[in-house]
Amino acid sequence: MPVALQSAGVAGRWQIEFSFSDTSHHTLRFDAEDSGNGTYLLLDTVSNLVEPAQLSKAEWTQAAGSIQITISGTIEFPIGNVGRDPGTLVFKGTFETADLIAGDVEFFRDPGTLTPSRKGTFKATRISDQSAPRVALLSPNSGGKVRRGAEVEIEWQAESGLPIFVQQIFLSLDKGKNFVAITPLLDGKTTHFTWTVPDSLPIVKKALLKILVINAAGDRAEDASKQTFKIR
Repeated sequence: MPVALQSAGVAGRWQIEFSFSDTSHHTLRFDAEDSGNGTYLLLDTVSNLVEPAQLSKAEWTQAAGSIQITISGTIEFPIGNVGRDPGTLVFKGTFETADLIAGDVEFFRDPGTLTPSRKGTFKATRISDQSAPRVALLSPNSGGKVRRGAEVEIEWQAESGLPIFVQQIFLSLDKGKNFVAITPLLDGKTTHFTWTVPDSLPIVKKALLKILVINAAGDRAEDASKQTFKIR
């Protein structure tokens, strides 16, 4: 066994690509701490009707000097627009290089059973560039007012050490207390969106826009209007 693999450590950030035998493919971020604890963050693209995935607890084990590793944690897979499929996701793999782990994955819907609901394979790649994304909403950003039925040009600038995975624009009618999405999920190269203000919106004095960006590691950044604007 190469010395580099004998000393390969798990601690750090990993991107895990895995597929089940039903051909479904998923992407997950795994953050591993030295203590054996960690977190999962599902990076699958979902519809606008499903809330983004949240961090969940995970853990890992690796015997001293071994290249075998087990990673386990709770997860919730979205089911279309109707809900989530919760369970435990277990990866059992082997270091192929110090920055690559490959092996088998199992999903247990019922924590009390030894029989997995789904099986598949995975590859985990260490993420070395963890530069967080940054985003700035450029316009509209100076107050004023917009009219229902009118078109508003929304522009922003975003950057990230890793590729930007998805973006979305949100609107608040109560000075930032609550936001709702006004765009579909946008690709990472988009920097402009023409928004047609719905006629159904109420007349308000303290509206705000917000842009959210998520990179390939699941890191997020957002920026909101510096001043509120009126909708007439």
